[in-house]
Amino acid sequence: MDAAPPVRPLPVRLDLGPVTVQLQNAYDQPLPSSANQSGFRDQVHACWLLRHGAVTVRHGAGRVIARAGQWVLIPAGLRRDQRFTADTTLLSVRFSAERRDGRPLLAATGPLVVAGSGVPGLRPAGEAVVAALATPGLAGACARAATLADFFAGWLAVWETNGMALAASDGDPRLSAALEVLERHGRLAPAPWPELLAATRWSRAQCDRVFRARLGCTPAQWLDRRQRQRADALLADPDLAVKTIAHRLDFSDPSHFARWYRRGAGIAPDAARRPA
Repeated sequence: MDAAPPVRPLPVRLDLGPVTVQLQNAYDQPLPSSANQSGFRDQVHACWLLRHGAVTVRHGAGRVIARAGQWVLIPAGLRRDQRFTADTTLLSVRFSAERRDGRPLLAATGPLVVAGSGVPGLRPAGEAVVAALATPGLAGACARAATLADFFAGWLAVWETNGMALAASDGDPRLSAALEVLERHGRLAPAPWPELLAATRWSRAQCDRVFRARLGCTPAQWLDRRQRQRADALLADPDLAVKTIAHRLDFSDPSHFARWYRRGAGIAPDAARRPA
């Protein structure tokens, strides 16, 4: 994992229309030896600019190596081994970013390494996020929101340039109506079929077929994915106990929540909230 940031303010969450973005942490500092990890995976996007040193990231059958002056962009959910040289200093920004319609944001299956000179605006945007973390009060909250929006726009542009950002939803009003029903439902399966069918005028088979074709999942799977997004957002708040998060997500037993989360994320809730 990365080193923990020196300042941890309240989480910043942005509603950017079809996408919600939440900052987890950001810092600009040397790394401790504990940053070297094997089999690590978290549910946020990691963005590293190497100031000094180098890093090797292995994932599946692939491997990338980045050195000083290069960005490493790691998509959320990627299981990886990461090894930093002892002299590594990073500018690091980590955040979650999810589509409201539940579709993946990226088509990436591995990390992306780009030269800092090729994306000159990303470094000052990341530095501004770090600076905003140290700004107190309402001014700090506003600065964090504005700088995170700028950084996210630059980050997404890098993926788009490399052909790895997925297109937006096709805007089918019936699909939008179905997603609104599921969003209001706000719980895991079973899906609210009577409301779904009334809102879309589809049969249950049609509804499943449309969801699979356009979103790659069934309505029940969409609910599970959306609940995981909510869980990740709540876990980003260090002041919330796992028991409290489980209750907010309608789990009667925290151990049930922990098993459900581990089944999808591959790690326990407590491990997911540790900075990486």
